Amino acid sequence: MTIEPYIKKNKVYFIKKTSQEPNEHFNMRCNFIASQEPKTQEDFNKCTVYSHIFINNTLYGAMYNDVVMNKLIEMKKKIYDK
Repeated sequence: MTIEPYIKKNKVYFIKKTSQEPNEHFNMRCNFIASQEPKTQEDFNKCTVYSHIFINNTLYGAMYNDVVMNKLIEMKKKIYDK
């Protein structure tokens, strides 16, 4: 596992990349996390967990319980590419 910097809107996020994670998935997760604009370490940690859920749901069609899916839908609305 490595930690790599990701810059968005002049903010730097240090995000752990798993050894088997493709760069495309990692970049999608980084964009997801940064788009949430976490303010605290707790927010960042929660966004990191949801970034994995986001990848599983978006790329593999994984479904989770209603609470998790509702939160994921809310977080997806914040994703932006700029």
